[in-house]
Amino acid sequence: MNREQLNEALKNYLDGTASPEEKAVIDQWYEQYGHMPGFTETLSDEERKGMQRRLLAGITHKITPVEQQQVAELPATGKYRRLTRWVAAAAVLAALVLTTLLWNRSGSSKTHMNLVANQTGHILKQVLSDGSVVWLNPGATLRYPDTFAIATRTVTMSGDCFFEVTKNPQRPFIIESDKLVTKVWGTSFRVWDKNDGSVAKVTVVTGKVSVSKKGSEGAASTNAIARDEVVLLPKQEVVFDKNTQQLKTAVDPDMKPVQKWSHTGMVIEDEAFADIAAALQEKFGVTILLADSRLGQQRMTADLSNLNLAEVLEVLKVSMQIQYTIHDDSVTLSR
Repeated sequence: MNREQLNEALKNYLDGTASPEEKAVIDQWYEQYGHMPGFTETLSDEERKGMQRRLLAGITHKITPVEQQQVAELPATGKYRRLTRWVAAAAVLAALVLTTLLWNRSGSSKTHMNLVANQTGHILKQVLSDGSVVWLNPGATLRYPDTFAIATRTVTMSGDCFFEVTKNPQRPFIIESDKLVTKVWGTSFRVWDKNDGSVAKVTVVTGKVSVSKKGSEGAASTNAIARDEVVLLPKQEVVFDKNTQQLKTAVDPDMKPVQKWSHTGMVIEDEAFADIAAALQEKFGVTILLADSRLGQQRMTADLSNLNLAEVLEVLKVSMQIQYTIHDDSVTLSR
């Protein structure tokens, strides 16, 4: 079974639609996962950490709210029968990640590249090997390596992404989008550059970044700021017009689109959700729509401090057993 077939078998297994043959293959991987002596020892610390992060992210996306509730209800003595399905999924995902790494190490010396395409109505969180975090809005894509090169940390993206970059002055973080190259030294900022858009934007929340056009002197420089680069500080934005090919600093940038990445200090004590939604709207600069009016009457107690919008929505999804979709700056909540 090749890699594509294994991926398809895994998808069917998790969806409950696997054929007997596919189930047998996945079950075999499950049995083998605990008996791979010596393999992880051949990986570097960075590779092992990267594998663990990707595995954890994959497991999290596969656990349904009901299963999460079942996990929370387990007694302290630990009866794990309820966890069979997602533990099996975890083992399968681990085996798949290990297999990918094994193929990469044995078949090619090139760094393995990962592609994340957010085709959901949610914001996806991706942790990179250096600890940097990328938040992908719906429709965004991100291409990144398992491990970064020694001199630079380079990723490619399209759409709308927010970056929280781990500081490392000796290894600049470089984002290549459709028309721009953004270099970072440790900061948080938003890159908005859609392939079919007429403009591209980079907005800085903290730190300092430099932005240049693809193919320019600045794009080629990795260890210094070139003459044709635009340097941005907090609350500054650069706009690139794809028609005129001009890169200009915005005079009075609209910071509302990056409000969703700020961290709330909200602690809720038995409040109606209608009031909570109104407070979240003001804090994050978004519109929150309740598809079911009864949601507004539900009461809630929760600590939402130090969470951004994406994290708050995940808390609401689990605690209130609701679903949400994001479209631009609107969030719709439903049962």
